[in-house]
Amino acid sequence: STIFWWNLFISFVLYFVLYLAAPVIADFYHIPLLSFVLRVQGIVLIINSLNIIQTNQLRKQLKFKRLANVTIIAHIVAAISAIVLAWNGWGVWALVAQQIIANSGISIMLWFLNKWLPDFSFSKESFKQLFGFGSFILLANLINTFCNNIQGLLIGRFFSSTVMGYYAQALKLEDISSKSFASIVDQVSYPVLSKFQSDNDAMKSVLRKLVVALFYVAFPLMLV
Repeated sequence: STIFWWNLFISFVLYFVLYLAAPVIADFYHIPLLSFVLRVQGIVLIINSLNIIQTNQLRKQLKFKRLANVTIIAHIVAAISAIVLAWNGWGVWALVAQQIIANSGISIMLWFLNKWLPDFSFSKESFKQLFGFGSFILLANLINTFCNNIQGLLIGRFFSSTVMGYYAQALKLEDISSKSFASIVDQVSYPVLSKFQSDNDAMKSVLRKLVVALFYVAFPLMLV
């Protein structure tokens, strides 16, 4: 419950920052419409914060089939909705709607499937203990996100939105080989590795096997 309320609080703070920064970002890219788009699409930050606990609980229980079904259903419905909206002239708003529908669908289904409800409590002791561990993951993710998106930021600033669109689609294709399999293994490996947290030798052995397996799958795909 402590982490749930903290995540929700942070999501509102980040949305507020994004809401204020949207006009500046739009001016940076010379796209006036982007300000309104960011303010609407930013709602996804709050929507996603609502299902973090449910998602991690299911991962810990290794219920990946349930998570996969939820994700597939939500994204299929969102994709169909976006195609219909685009066909009817919604333009960029079809993509915004796709994001909101997909993430809302995932949150709603996870709340139904995972019978957990937060209570109105906040433990400072629990927060300190969990933040001491989670802060490193947060820092790593922030650095990783910045490094992965710095090229897009510069391309979007100095070239046209069309060029940025081509780059984004090419990057998605490259990510299929370099990141998709890794992300799948990452989700499964975390709860598995947690079982060996008190045995360093076993941890190293399992981690080595995971890295080697990923290398033999990802490397040939990246060559292609």
